[in-house]
Amino acid sequence: MGNILAAPIRQAPLLEGTWKNLFYPPERNEYTYFDRAKSLPFKSGSTFVKAAWAADAAMLAYGRFGKSAMPPSEFEDILKGPAGFDSVQRIGDWSKHGTQG
Repeated sequence: MGNILAAPIRQAPLLEGTWKNLFYPPERNEYTYFDRAKSLPFKSGSTFVKAAWAADAAMLAYGRFGKSAMPPSEFEDILKGPAGFDSVQRIGDWSKHGTQG
């Protein structure tokens, strides 16, 4: 029957509604990217699950913990660990300011 809206999948608290959280990604240990990836896989997930994956990927693309740059090794660990990617190839010059891929 397609994607039927069932019970909400959000069981984790949201980040606090502050100006900092509006303009910067979460601080280290403040948020877990792809926290429920194993139980809610992208490939077989509903539209809402895929949107949650996309939101995590978009936030992670900043490569930052708050105002501080995220070490490349931690970026790769997130994608290889919780997200389950086999390999990671970064795009762009991550030593410069701005969003990369």
